[in-house]
Formats: sequence, C-alpha cells, structure tokens
Amino acid sequence: MTENTKAFYEYFTGAGFGPVGKDSFPLFQNFRQDSGLIDLSPTLINTWGSSWNSLYKQIAGQLCVVWFCDGNPYHQGLPFYFTVVKAESAGAAELKEAIDTLYELVRNAGVSSLVIESIDTAWLDLFRSAPGYDIQYGYTDDHSEYAYKTADFLELAGTVNKNKRERIGKVLKTPGLSVRDLTRENAGEVLELERRWCEGKDCSVCGSYAGCEKKALETAALLYDESVYKGLLLYSGGEAIGYGIGEKKDRKTAFAYFAKGLRQDYFLYVLYMMTKMYFTDIEYINLGEDMGNPGIRMFKSHVGRFEYWRKYHCSYSKPFSAPVGFENGPALS
Repeated sequence: MTENTKAFYEYFTGAGFGPVGKDSFPLFQNFRQDSGLIDLSPTLINTWGSSWNSLYKQIAGQLCVVWFCDGNPYHQGLPFYFTVVKAESAGAAELKEAIDTLYELVRNAGVSSLVIESIDTAWLDLFRSAPGYDIQYGYTDDHSEYAYKTADFLELAGTVNKNKRERIGKVLKTPGLSVRDLTRENAGEVLELERRWCEGKDCSVCGSYAGCEKKALETAALLYDESVYKGLLLYSGGEAIGYGIGEKKDRKTAFAYFAKGLRQDYFLYVLYMMTKMYFTDIEYINLGEDMGNPGIRMFKSHVGRFEYWRKYHCSYSKPFSAPVGFENGPALS
C-alpha cells in the first residue's frame, strides 16, 4: 500500500468498514442477490477482495465493498472505487440510502465523486435514478463477462470448434489421466499447483490485471466448502496437473472462478470437465471478463458462441469543495 492508500484504508475502517476475508465469509455466503455477473458473486468478492485489502460494510441492506487502486492500470488517478451488491429484495429507496451514505463518506475523504463499478444491466435504471446527482455512466467490452449456454459449451459444435474437439479428444486418450472431486481435505493441492504455475512468471504482469490469484486462492482453499463450491483436481499418473473451482449460483447461472492446467490443452479440458461434472443442469456458465488481455480474449471469444453480459459503472458528483484538511486526501496524522 502507498501512504495515501493506507490513509484511506484507515479512514474507511474508522467509518465501520471491515476487512474482506475469512471473517466476512459467512455474511457474504448468505447474502442473497439476483445478478448472474461473476464480479457480483459474494463468494468471488470474498476471495479476491482479500488479495486487494478490500473493506466492506452493509449499508441500508446493500453489500458495499471498497477496492483500493494501488497498481491497477484500469483506475489510474482513482484512489478507490466501490462495488455495491444490491440485495435481492432492495428497491430504489434502499439503494438511494446506500448511495447517499457512500457519497458523504467519499466527500468527507476529499474525493470529488463516488464511483461504483460492476453494475448489472438489470440494475442500471435503479442506480441511475438516485436524485440530486450528476450521474455519468458507461461500460467497456474489456470488463464485460463471457456467458455460454452450457449445452453449447459441452458440445463445442460447428466448424469453428473442430480444433477444440480434437484437442479435448486427444487429452481424453491420455494414459493415466483421472479426475477427482476437490474437497476440503485435498484443497491444499490447488495451492501447490498454483505455486508451480507461478514459477518463472512476472507477478507484476498478473497483478496489473486482476490482483494476485495465488493470494485469492489461499483464501478460497482456507474456506473451501463442498456445499458452496464445485471443484475438481486433474491427475496424470498420480501427479496433480490441473484444477478448477466454480459454483452454482442458481438454475440459470454457474460461475467458473479458477482454472489451471500445467500442460498444453489441459486448461480447456478442466473447464470442459468441470462443466460436465457439475453444471449440466444449469443454463449458462459464466467465465468472467477478459480484462483486456489479448490472450484471454482470444481464448474466451473462440470457445464457442457466447453472450456479453455487460457491467456498467456510474459516477456520482455534486458541486463540491473539500473539507479543510482533506484537500489532498485524508490527513495522514
């Protein structure tokens, strides 16, 4: 953390926000919301939020998470932003109360506008209806999520997927290949696989896109619960060479949170098998965004037919003057 971010962290902690991580898991897991966006999954926020030193607070029944922007190229010049996960039963009044409270917190911290990201298309009118603000909103394809019809993903039908069918067929013929359910007892093997995958890679490159996946996995492994997650380990001759972790959100949507394969084509196979083993009764599988990464975009846009599920951002502002002592952010003493 930079000194400025530390000051903001202390400011929000003083305002009643708590750290995202092990202690927040029960609340996050029981929070009911009606979005199919993976970035609004309380489970995902709980794992990735811990790697970003994020803080959370329930305000007017809404799950409000503050993300600090140290080292994130997508938010240059922005000290922090919020995700507001709308409770399933919430209406305009509850959302307005949460926005008003967050805006006052932001204003008192010396920041001129409240920025909320990852807003579901179905929620956008509610977020734009808060009176008394100048509201700017938009979206980018870099942060839209790839959702696939589960049947299409399993069939990989058509000429465009001929190569992928052949690759999966080749993997299926690999001698000694086996798949096991991921459990609390063997979840630690995921961390060893991730450590091996990270060897020789530049942490700053991974971190610049989405934070440290290894740290997020440490939280996921610590909290792994078969009643929440659905996951697998892939073995070749007794050696673990791949893993996948996902979750059924509801009858419409399943999330693929993490997946790795240490050998060529095994990443695709892990996703295929995770879908086949756990999600055949679900309409869509959501693989998340590509973050503007050309390699991830190439893969996700060529797996098969997909839908872009857009995530909007809204910026709320009013005529503004910073409180004395906060002109350049919260006071450091």
